[in-house]
Amino acid sequence: MGSLDFIPEALRKDRARREQERAANLKAGMDPDEADAIYFGVSSKERWLQLCRDYEEAFGKKDK
Repeated sequence: MGSLDFIPEALRKDRARREQERAANLKAGMDPDEADAIYFGVSSKERWLQLCRDYEEAFGKKDK
């Protein structure tokens, strides 16, 4: 069977690409919540905000 060593590298490259895309979106004036939704692959800003509320309800508000 082939090696799966390439997977972590592929994930790092994908994360770097998504971080660059998010930074470009923010620089272009996109709403931060919308940029986060795109970064995390969520279908919409509204769904992203609902997921954040659900998380806070389940685990408490996360300190930044």
